[in-house]
Amino acid sequence: MEQQDAINIVKDIIQNGKRHKHYHHTVKKAKEYRAIITGDGIDNYMHKFPRRETEDEFKQRVDLTINITETVAGNNIDPQRKISRSNSIERHFFYIDNDKEKQAELQYLLENFWEGNRSVEDYMSETWVDLNNIDPNSVIVVDWKTNTDGKRIKPYPVEYPADQVYHFSKRDGVLDWICVHRDETHFDPEMYILYSKDFAVIFSRKWDEIVWNYKADIEYYKEFPIDDFNGKVAVMKDNDTYWDVHIPQPHNLNIVPAMFAGFVRDLQTRQTYISFIYKAIPILKKIVKANSELDLTMALHAFPQKIQYTDPCPECQGNGKMRDGTKCETCNGKGVDPKKVHSTALDVLQIPKPRDAEDIIDLSKMVYYVKGDVELLKFQEEHIEKLTRKCKEAVYNSEVFTRGNVAETAYAKNIDLQHVYDALWNMAKAYSRTQNFIVNLIARVSNLHENLVYKMSFRKDFKMKALTDLYNDLKIVGDSNADEFVKKGIEQDIAKILYEDDEVEMNRHNTQNYFFPFNGKNKKEIEIIATNTSLTDEKTRVLWANFSWIFEELETKYNSMNKDFYKLDRKKQKEEIDSIVDQIIKDINKNKEINVGENLPGTQEEDGFLQDGVEGGDQSVS
Repeated sequence: MEQQDAINIVKDIIQNGKRHKHYHHTVKKAKEYRAIITGDGIDNYMHKFPRRETEDEFKQRVDLTINITETVAGNNIDPQRKISRSNSIERHFFYIDNDKEKQAELQYLLENFWEGNRSVEDYMSETWVDLNNIDPNSVIVVDWKTNTDGKRIKPYPVEYPADQVYHFSKRDGVLDWICVHRDETHFDPEMYILYSKDFAVIFSRKWDEIVWNYKADIEYYKEFPIDDFNGKVAVMKDNDTYWDVHIPQPHNLNIVPAMFAGFVRDLQTRQTYISFIYKAIPILKKIVKANSELDLTMALHAFPQKIQYTDPCPECQGNGKMRDGTKCETCNGKGVDPKKVHSTALDVLQIPKPRDAEDIIDLSKMVYYVKGDVELLKFQEEHIEKLTRKCKEAVYNSEVFTRGNVAETAYAKNIDLQHVYDALWNMAKAYSRTQNFIVNLIARVSNLHENLVYKMSFRKDFKMKALTDLYNDLKIVGDSNADEFVKKGIEQDIAKILYEDDEVEMNRHNTQNYFFPFNGKNKKEIEIIATNTSLTDEKTRVLWANFSWIFEELETKYNSMNKDFYKLDRKKQKEEIDSIVDQIIKDINKNKEINVGENLPGTQEEDGFLQDGVEGGDQSVS
C-alpha cells in the first residue's frame, strides 16, 4: 500500500462514513456483552410484559431489581485467568549469540510494557482476557514514540473498542491495514489513524491553533494538495471541519502492529469474533428476567401482612368523606383514626385500662398477621441457582466449578477437569499466539530482534490441580508402582507450585533434580541399588551418599565469587560436581591404603614385639 492510497481510504471514511460491512453487528455485540458482563446498561435488557404490566409497574420493577449477571459472568471469567498460572507453560527466551545485555534490555521492556511498570504477562492475563469476553472485536495496537535522544524505544499497548474500529482489510487472514477513530482528549484532537504494514497515516481535526503531542516524533508532510479554506490551511475539508495529515516516520516492519483481541469465530459473519463465554449469554439473559421477578416478589409479597381493628376517624366518623362529599383530610379518605395505626416500630397503640376485669380485651386478638406463601420464593431462588450452574456448565462442559459434593471420587474429578482443559485449550493457544506476537513486535520495534528466540506455549494438560491433589496423586502413583517418569512428573508439578514466586529456589530444585542419581525411586529401592555394586558404579554411589553436602560446597564456593552456581550451564555444573566426586573417591581410596597398611600381617606392634615374633625396633618389612 502506498501512502496516497492510505490517505484516500481515510478521506473516504471521514467524508462518506464508510465502515467495514460487519461494523454495526460488532458494535451491537459489544454493547450486549458489556451490559450483561459489567452491568453497564443492563436495565435496557429488562423487558416489560405488555399484557399484565403497566409502564409505572415496569419502572417500579426496574427500580427494585439488583441485577446479578455481573457476578455470575465474573465467576465464568475467573477460570480463564488461571491460564497464566498454569504449570504447563513452556517458554524459550534467549539469544542465539548469548547476548545477555540485549536479553536484559528486552526483559526490561517486557516487564514495563503496560501502565508504566506492569508486564506483558500482566496485560495478557487481565486486559486480554477481559477484552475476549466483553469486546472481542476490539483491536490491540502496539504503539510507540520515536526517540531522538538515543534512548531505546519503549512500546506500549493501546486498545480501540469495536465502535472505534471503522474499517480494515485482511489478506489470507492477516491484517493488511486497519483504520481506527480516536476521540478528542485534553492533549490531542480527534484523530483517524490508519495502520499499515510499513507506516501510519493520521488525520487530525484542525484546532484553531494546531498543537501536536508528538514532540519526540520525526514529523514531516508529504507533497499532498494543501488548500486554503477561507484562510484556514488544511489538507482536507469535511463540512465545517478541517483536517491535517500527519505521517510519522515509517517503521517498515512489514507487519501491521495491531491484532483483534478475540479468537472465537462468529458463525454469523465468519470474519468477526464473539465472546469466549458466548454459550452462557442466553442463560445470563434469562437470569436478568428471573432475578427481576424474584426481587419484585421479595419487595412486595415476602413479608407478613398485618391486619388489625382500628377506631373510626373522629373527623369523618369512618366514612372517609366529609358531609360535602370531599375526601377527609384527617384520614386521607381511609376512614380510620390515623393516631391508632402503627406507622413505625416506635409507635405504641395505647388502650385505656378498664376498671372491671370482665372488660379486659384479649390483645392477641386485636392484630392478625397473614404469612405469605414462600413456595414461590423457593421456586424462584432454585430457578436462578439452576441457571447460574448452567452458565459454567455451558462454557466449560463441566460441573467442576459448581459441584457442591465434596466427597466425589478422584476419577470423576479428573474427568471434569479434562473437560475444563478442553474448553480452555483454544484460549490457551490464542493466548500464546498473541503474547508471542506482542513480544516479537516489541523486539523488532526496539531493534532487539536479531538472533532472538522467543516462544511461549502450553501443553494440553494445564495442570491446574491444587497442591493437595498433587500429593494425593503422588501417593496413588507410588502405591500402584507406576513408572518412574510418572512420579517424577508429579514431583516437578509440586515444585512448580511451591516455588512459583521464587526463581532462586526453582533453579536450585531443577538443578538438583537433574543431577540426582536415583530420580523416581523410593528409599527402599535406592538402598537396594546403592548397596549392590553390580547395579551401579562407584561415582553414582558417592554422589548419592554425599549429595546435599556436594551442593552446599558448590553454593559456598560460587557465592564467595559473587556468582550463582545454579545459573551455570549444565555442562559446567557437571564438571564441578564430577570434580568433587572424584576428589571424594580419591580420599576414600587413600584412607583405604592407610588402613590396609596398618593391618598387614607382621607389621602391627603388640607389647613391643612384631607379630612374627621378632623383637621390635627400627626394622622394616621388606
